[in-house]
Parts: sequence; C-alpha cells; structure tokens
Amino acid sequence: MKVSSSHVVKGIALLASVVVLAGCNQGGDNDNSQATDQPTSEVTKSSIATPSSENAAASEDSSSGAAESDEQDADSDNQTAAQQRKDQESGTDNIAAREYQDHAAEVPPPSSGEWDIDLSSFLENQPCAALSWAVLVPMKIVDGSPPTQTMLFHNGRFIKTVSQKTTYSPDVSRVDDSTINVNWKWSKPGDPLAEKTGRSFATFRWDDQSESVVMEGELPPD
Repeated sequence: MKVSSSHVVKGIALLASVVVLAGCNQGGDNDNSQATDQPTSEVTKSSIATPSSENAAASEDSSSGAAESDEQDADSDNQTAAQQRKDQESGTDNIAAREYQDHAAEVPPPSSGEWDIDLSSFLENQPCAALSWAVLVPMKIVDGSPPTQTMLFHNGRFIKTVSQKTTYSPDVSRVDDSTINVNWKWSKPGDPLAEKTGRSFATFRWDDQSESVVMEGELPPD
C-alpha cells in the first residue's frame, strides 16, 4: 500500500503538536505544584515560629518579674536594717543625754552662777563614741573669758572632767573615735583682754587596757 507524502507530513505535524501540548501541561503542573507547595511551607513555618516566640517572651517576662521582685525584697531588707540601726543609735543617744544631764548637775558650779546645760552641743560631738566630750559654760557670761568645765564620756557614760578646777574656754577637736585634742588660749600678764598669747595643749585618749582616759600635754594655768 502506498502512503502519500501529504499523509506523512500531516502525521508528523500531529505528533509534534501532541508532544508540545504534553510539555506545556507538564510545565504547568510543575508551576502549580511549586505555587501550592510554597504557601504551604510558609504557613507551616509561621505556625511553628509563633508559639516559640510567645514562649520566649513569656519566659523573659517571668525572669524580669522575678528580678524586680528580688530587687524590691533587697530594698525592703536594707530599709529595715537602716531603720533598726537608726532606732538603736537614737536609743543610745537618749541614754547618753540622760547621763550628761545627770552628771552635769553634779559638776561644781562656777562662782558666777550655774552651768548652762545645753544638750545640743553635747549631742553634736558623737556622744556614744569611745571618747566624747561636753563643754559646760555659765548661764551668765560676765566677760570674754568665762570659766568652763569639760566633761569626758566613754560610750555615752560619764567618766570625769578634764580638771578639778574650771579652765579657760577650750577648742576641742576629734582625732578619731577614742581620741580628742584640746587647745586653750589664756592671757599672760600684760596681755590685752582681746589678745591672749598664752597657749596650752593636751590630747585625751581612751585606753581599753587600763579602761581609763590617758592625757598627754598640759592644762592651762589656774
């Protein structure tokens, strides 16, 4: 049987069209498959990441809250301890104040009258230190050189006065918790009242071994 060339050409053309259609459909299916897979992958990734982020945020909030709570507890403890120290110091100061008032009344008064028992000057000098002091001055001051008396205290308890007799007005300064320096200015014969040239200096120190006050230096003349 003879096949015409026209029929052969038509057959080849038909086969080529089928191959082309199959190739387009295959490519289209791949595109559709990729388009479908990509959103699915994105949704899955999002659904997994979101709970993890929430859990991490919740963990951070919990840690932050615990840290803040610890800081608040620490602040509260510090405030409580500070208040307790303040109360103890206040109570000790009150004991020292009573000690001062009781014994100041026993110090022999000056010839010009009575002592001015001023608590403020005493409380400003660390009354509960190992060694503290209080300077007594007369209620009435006649001239610029009033007689004075300096009381010494150990941990708020009265020990003694620096001398048995009254002295010139002293200038007292603290060296450390257990030591003070005392300077006196006094008039030498012929000195004008406003220009005192006499000087005396002494150091007073509380000694734990002897449980007493040790003096180094000299007192002013009577």
